[in-house]
Amino acid sequence: MEIVKILNNNFAIVKEQDGIEKIIMGRGVCFGKKVGASVETGKVEKIFYLQDKTQAARLEELIMKLPLDQLKLAERIVNEARLQLGKKISDAIYISLADHISFSIKRFKEGVNIRNSLLWDIQRFYPEEYRFGLTALNLIEEQYGIRLPDDEAGFIALHIVNADQKDADDDMYRVTQIMKDLTNIVKYTYARDFDVTSLSYHRFITHLRFFVQRTLANKTYSDESMDNELFAMVKEKYSMAYGCVLKIEDYLETECGLLVTDEEKIYLSIHIERSMSST
Repeated sequence: MEIVKILNNNFAIVKEQDGIEKIIMGRGVCFGKKVGASVETGKVEKIFYLQDKTQAARLEELIMKLPLDQLKLAERIVNEARLQLGKKISDAIYISLADHISFSIKRFKEGVNIRNSLLWDIQRFYPEEYRFGLTALNLIEEQYGIRLPDDEAGFIALHIVNADQKDADDDMYRVTQIMKDLTNIVKYTYARDFDVTSLSYHRFITHLRFFVQRTLANKTYSDESMDNELFAMVKEKYSMAYGCVLKIEDYLETECGLLVTDEEKIYLSIHIERSMSST
């Protein structure tokens, strides 16, 4: 590894034999070094692979701003998340999570508490990630001796969910807000709540999450290969669920400027019917 740019004693931008630039972290890894020098790999604790130049620049900015202990705490939390949740989490999370943790600690010390208005929905939609968010609060408390409110566990959960996506550009706070509104439409249409313990409910929530993400990214299922007979059957057999989907379509178009294809309506109707018929 050849040093291209020294950020501080603990971080540097390096270039390997493949010519790809990476950011490395290690206590004192750059001490006494100059640009062009080789790095002792034994001192490297973490290598950040960020192909997106904007993300790399943002991480570089955070490295210059945040203390090493907070950056290493973010790394520890991410490693624990990968281990406990068994998810492939993008390295991009180091940027958002380190920044969030630093700001949360600062706000806590200043007596400023920001309420997470989606906390209940995060607990419902992403229970595993929320439970890990509580684990992250334990790690923060262990290191700094302060207990952040459970609202922060919800925010951390969203960072984890967002970083678990193949395309991590989604604003999971917005995705969760839309999911909340759509599930409310279903509840009010059927005048009853979901059975959150049922398998069909969890299938519905998973489908709903990816449906919202596809819709926001304009990557919804097209109507080109749609089965017209199936569409007609769904509208007739699952008329209440389909009527609910029409309300969802109206909401998405009116409030979000988003369109829903007939192909998406089929799958959404089936999932709603299956979920609500189990209650």
